[in-house]
Formats: sequence, C-alpha cells, structure tokens
Amino acid sequence: MSKLNKFVICNPDLCIACNACMKTCIKNAYVRGRLSKARLDVLKRESGKMPNQCRQCDDAPCANVCPTSALRLTNSCVELHEELCIGCKLCTIVCPYGCIYIEGEIQPSAKDEAERHMEIGCVSGIKSLAVKCDMCSGRDDGPACVDICPKGALLLVEPISLEHKFGKKLKADMTPFLQMILNKDEVMPKKVEEIEGPTPNQEAQTKENLEKTKDSKENLDKVAQKDSSNLENKPNLDKKTAESNLANLKAKTESNLDDKSSEKKLVKEAKVSDKETSKEPNLNENLADKSLNLDTKDASSEHAKTPTQSEI
Repeated sequence: MSKLNKFVICNPDLCIACNACMKTCIKNAYVRGRLSKARLDVLKRESGKMPNQCRQCDDAPCANVCPTSALRLTNSCVELHEELCIGCKLCTIVCPYGCIYIEGEIQPSAKDEAERHMEIGCVSGIKSLAVKCDMCSGRDDGPACVDICPKGALLLVEPISLEHKFGKKLKADMTPFLQMILNKDEVMPKKVEEIEGPTPNQEAQTKENLEKTKDSKENLDKVAQKDSSNLENKPNLDKKTAESNLANLKAKTESNLDDKSSEKKLVKEAKVSDKETSKEPNLNENLADKSLNLDTKDASSEHAKTPTQSEI
C-alpha cells in the first residue's frame, strides 16, 4: 500500500549528527506556544546517524488509542492538541517507531519540591503531555528542521502531490533515497539544479527586473542612436566652431596690435618730453655763464677807464 500522509525523514548518508534540528525544533515550538521540547531525537548507531521522528502513519495507531482525541488524522498528518492530552502514555506504547514520549515542564516555583519519577515518565503535581512531531503546525515555511539542516539531509515528503521540500543546502541527488522510501520507480524529485530554486515571489521579482532591464536597454539604444546622429553632425559643427574661433583670434590679435602701437607712440612721446626737460637745465646754465662773462668784461672795462694815483 502506498503512503498517503506527508512526513519528514532524514537521509542517513548525509546526516552528520550535529543536533541543529533538535535545537531549532525546541526554539520553534516555544515560538508557536507549544511545549518547548524537541520533537525528534538524533540517534547515533554503528550503522548510521539520523534523527528519529514521527512518520505520520496512514493508519495512525496512536490516534486510534487516544481516549481524548488529542491525536487526530487531519491535514494529511497526525496532529497533536496539547490542551486535550492527559498524559496517559497509550500513544507511546503503540507507536511502532518510538517517536512519541511523555514530557512536562517544571514550573520555577515548584522546581525544588517536584519529584520526577523516571519509571513512569511523569512529574508529580504537573500535567504531563505527549510530545511528537507536528510538522511545525502554524509555521508558514513548514518544518524548521528541513530548513536548518547544514547538509540538507532532512526533507519533507509529499507522497500524493510529489512536491517534496528539500533543504536549502542540499547538494546531492535524493532520487534513489526517495525511490527506496516510497517504493516507486517514478518519484519526480527536484533536480539538483532546482533544489535552491527561487520562490514564486522571487520569480515575480525576476520578471519585473527583466522588464526593467528591457526598458533600460531600449532607452540605451535610443541614447546610442542620438549619439551616433550627433557624431555624424560633429564635422560640420567642428568646422563652424573652428571658423568662429579663428575670427575671434583675429579680432583679438588686431586689438592687441592697436594697443601695442598706441603704447609705442606714448613711449616715444614720453621719451621726447624727457629729452626736452633734460635740455632746459643745460640752457639755463649756459645763459648764467654768459651773463657772468659779460659782467666780468664790464667790470674790467670800467677799471681800465678809472685813472690810477700815479697818473693823477
């Protein structure tokens, strides 16, 4: 008879017994408001290593013997309703895989007084509950152990839809393992390349990104066409700009030449004025010398005219 319910199972060839699945199971149970205990137990044997957890049996003997219907076959798995469990341990007796056990948390106020009875698996004064894998009911991404496994050894098997969920870090082909578990030649597993494939939201985002890239490519093509047309018109533009630049240079050189000629004229006039001013003192000195010579001549003539005493 083929399997109907979905379940989580580990490939022992890939398991390294790191206990990461147990830690994340406790954490997610606490977040979901359940008893913060591990729903699986990592077994280490000579034949191999793997976590042992509920196989979600189609006939579910645990659900058949539960007196309060705390265990039920719903949503293609065996669900546990903790509020209805009375800790009778009947489910632990009939489970063929030993995946159900009784456990309870001790309250801090009664921690010192409480006595644990290991032979019956209960705690005095505290309600004991059945603990089993509930497929992380209430979690959007499904079982947390499948996501956290560093080797991708754990996987969620969907026998009817064959939409199996593989670990994000899986780098091996699960086809032989699935064929052995389901006793089917065609199990339609995901390919190795598709194991880390995108989600529907990621696919939509990639489509949007592709459309954006197409639009950007079209814009780039338009810009390239404009640039090519500008390059074709550039020679004419370069000629015009060169002619205008030459005209401006000519005008500037002519103005500079005019300025230089005017400067030369001014320099010449300044030199002439300097020469004239330098000549004026010499002329004045010559005139003064001539006046002195005349005065001396007059004085000598008068002295010659006046008689001396001997002549008188």
